[in-house]
Amino acid sequence: MKISDVFLVLLFPVSILQCLINYHTNESEPIFEVIYTPTNSSFKHVLQEYIRNRRFLTPATPKPLAIIAAKHESHVQPTVVCFKFHSLQIRIRSGGHDYESLSYVSDVPFVILDMFNLRSIDIDIANETAWVQAAATFGELYYGIGKASKVHAFLAGVCPTVSVGGHFSGGGYGNMMRKYRLFVDNIIDARLVDVNANTLDRSSMEEDLFWAIRGGGAASFGVILSWKINLVQVPETELTELVFSRSRSDYVKRVIPKEDFKKIWKMLYHTSWTEEGTEDSRHYITLSRKLYEAIAPYMSQNPSEAFLNYRDLDIGSNPSNQTKFEEAKVYGSKYFRSSFLRLVDVKKRVVLIISSRMNKVFPHLKKSNRMTIYVTLRVFDVWTATYL
Repeated sequence: MKISDVFLVLLFPVSILQCLINYHTNESEPIFEVIYTPTNSSFKHVLQEYIRNRRFLTPATPKPLAIIAAKHESHVQPTVVCFKFHSLQIRIRSGGHDYESLSYVSDVPFVILDMFNLRSIDIDIANETAWVQAAATFGELYYGIGKASKVHAFLAGVCPTVSVGGHFSGGGYGNMMRKYRLFVDNIIDARLVDVNANTLDRSSMEEDLFWAIRGGGAASFGVILSWKINLVQVPETELTELVFSRSRSDYVKRVIPKEDFKKIWKMLYHTSWTEEGTEDSRHYITLSRKLYEAIAPYMSQNPSEAFLNYRDLDIGSNPSNQTKFEEAKVYGSKYFRSSFLRLVDVKKRVVLIISSRMNKVFPHLKKSNRMTIYVTLRVFDVWTATYL
């Protein structure tokens, strides 16, 4: 056993370590090498490397009990099984572009399943497709496509450091959407680890589940390993080589009169600041809320709407450790409109299928120790709608 393994044994309950050992089957990819705990000298660096918003770099921000920086699919599977069985919440982080830090912060004991090592890109120009792992960024994807072809592209976002794992799962817009539609319409397959530690692709998952993970927040249903995308043809091109912030989203439904627009001409929906401290953050967040309220009469109403990739806790949320359907329906409808209930139905069927398979997959787990199964969709707190 390595010295680092000894530290893990001292920190982790033996039952969790034994579980990880039992379910990790790939000897060529040791799981201990990707576990970071607060006693590890690299823990702070790994935690902060993909926190893109300095609002959540404060001492008061809740910290994970451990970070599993998966390098291989075989690291994801035991993480899902063991930490959920031991009632620790799992937060899944691909690139850390999270307006409300929900991919790496929780109010209950939690671990981070960090995907930043899984960023390979396999481009097939002949078939005009590519497999892209969850943590690959748009910049890496565009660069890879540009190296392979001067007449192909993909129609995703413009920020080069955003990772595809979460962004694709929230739906999204791109500069070529008028011609090629949303980029989720050009996702043709996915590889996902479910709560049974099964790796599914489009052919082995329900078609409704494949629909749900492309816009409905994939982390509510599993851990995305990679996406398969269609490349689109473009005119020939040549390849060329953090502050505090808070952002929100909505949809304009009425023309804003010029005289009213003057009131907000010098303000943006995206609010940034450089001052440190809780009071400064509270001040600027208050200003952003006032801006939101000033524009509200001209925006979507009953319900107001928002884009899932621009998560906004002001429109509603459930606590980290519970799910109340009536509350989730209020803010869930703001993100998904009528699709919310369809997502709930998909979630319900996925969970029931998982429940029916539990005895076959984990026969040695005592029935009394199994977690309660919930059948309501949880928009933000990943996995907790499946097992608590």
